This record gives sequence, C-alpha cells and structure tokens, in this order.
Amino acid sequence: MNRHALVVLDWRTQRFEVIFAILASAIVALIAIVEIARLQAAAPPTRCLVDFIGGGAVLPEGCPPIDQFQGLSYGEAARVTAAMAVVPALVGITLTSGVISGEVEHRTAQLAWILAPSRGRWLVDRMLLPIGVALLTSVLLAVLSQRLEAARFPYLAPDSSFMDYGLHGPIIVVRTIAYASLGLLAGAVTGRQLPSLLTSGICALLLFGVLTVAMPFGQPQSPVTDDDASRADLVASTRYRTSDGLLLTYDEARAQAPAGMTADETVVWMANTFVYVPFGVPEEELPFVEVRESLLLLGVATAAVGATWIVITRRSPY
Repeated sequence: MNRHALVVLDWRTQRFEVIFAILASAIVALIAIVEIARLQAAAPPTRCLVDFIGGGAVLPEGCPPIDQFQGLSYGEAARVTAAMAVVPALVGITLTSGVISGEVEHRTAQLAWILAPSRGRWLVDRMLLPIGVALLTSVLLAVLSQRLEAARFPYLAPDSSFMDYGLHGPIIVVRTIAYASLGLLAGAVTGRQLPSLLTSGICALLLFGVLTVAMPFGQPQSPVTDDDASRADLVASTRYRTSDGLLLTYDEARAQAPAGMTADETVVWMANTFVYVPFGVPEEELPFVEVRESLLLLGVATAAVGATWIVITRRSPY
C-alpha cells in the first residue's frame, strides 16, 4: 500500500479524533487572540503596574485606573491560561488512544498486521497522522500562550519567568507529545477504545502530578527574591538565616527553639530569631529547568512508544 493510500486510510479511521483536536485547539487559540487584544487595549503603562504590585496594591499618582486590566488578567485571560494545561492533554490522548485500540476492537488489526511488512512499520505508519496533528496544534497553543502571558504580565519576560510555569511556551509541545505517547500505550494494552481513553486520562493526570512534585527537576537551588514585582523567580522552599549567616531548613530552625514552647510561640520565636530567606531557582535559569523537564518527558515518551511496540509485536491475539 502506497503512502497516499495510507494517509487516506488513516484520515478515514481517525477523522473524528483529528477534527476534535483541531477544533478544540482552534477554539482556545481564537479565545486567546481575543483576550490578548483586550489586554493590550486595556494595559496601563508598565511602570504603573510594577509600582502598583510592589507598593502594596496602591495605585501610584498619575497612573490611570487599572481595575479593568487586572480583572481581565486574573479573570477571563487566567482561565484561558489554565486551559493550556487541559487542552494539550485532551488533544494528545484523544488523538492516540484509539489508534491501536480502535483497530483491535473492530478486528481489523490482525488483517493489517498480516498485510504490513512488519507490525513495527504498521505502528509507525499509524502514528504519523495523530502525532503530526498533535505537534501542529501544540505549537500553535505554545506560541499563543506565550503571547497571552506577555499580555497578562507585561512587566515580566515570559521566556524567563516562572509565572504560570508549564502553561505557556515550548514546554506545552513536549508535554503534548508525552501525553500522546501514553495514549498509544494505553490503546495497545487495553485493546478497547473507551478503556483506552479512560486509562490515558488517568495516566495523564498521574504524569501531571509527577511533574508538579518533581519541579524543579534537580536544578540546583539558591536564595531568590519574592518581593520584586519585576521578577518571577521560582520559590520552592524556605530557609532561615542565622546571625552567623548559616542557612537552616524549617526543621533545623524549629529544633533550636527553647523547650516547652507551643507551636504558635515557636513560630513567633523563629520570626524574631532568624531571617526568612526564600529558596529556589532564579528566573534566569528557567531554560535549564525546561530542558530538564523536556528530557524527562522525552524519556517517558520513548519508553511508552517502546513498550507499545513490544505489546503489539508479542501479544496476539487480543
């Protein structure tokens, strides 16, 4: 079977999933474009925003009202940003969870495996359309999410800001590919479309949880700032500086409290004795964190695709 015939066959068997992925991404993209335009139209001078946030929510003299902009930034636009965590996962697992399970469930996989040069070649051919659509839609969302982030926080550089980490920029593309690979594996293991979709969703949630817990993925941490409105460092933990300059963890600092203190008294004593130091990753090191996560996700994707290949080449019949 030539390449054109394979593309036509893939389209016929996967058209609903492809149409869903394109429509879902297009809707979110269109809403993002509208919100970007609204934010840019309502945006006050950057200086006013920085002074407002750094000055305890007090509007500096000579600045126009910023209520409308803040309402958009933390309202509708924030919900679009949050969708950037959901839509790529939905697109990824929807496109791939039925690639194998659909053919197995409808009893067409066995004939396809007989006609194909190898099951591995069959798998590669079946992956081309969904992975291609996943890449195109995720790149679109990555670009628009970056622009939306810049419009929401014009005083921050979105390519070096931990604000809304994982919800904008290139990392969306890598996460989509990882979610898609989990859909492939779920389809190969279950051999049924609905169980495959449900299993893929559960795996995607678990992966998202792992990414949240694993942040910042082994990147060395150091003292950062959390009181500069023009920066968005990642605050991962807290340290307490002694008068000698030694940095202690919470447990180490608490252990030095005089015996017999209540929990509230201990907190007051620590506040009066030590200097609070936010600890984490400075915004300049964001690319290193993204590279670490990307390598982890690519490892997950490679393992999932490899496991899928093993399942379809060694497990028969379903």
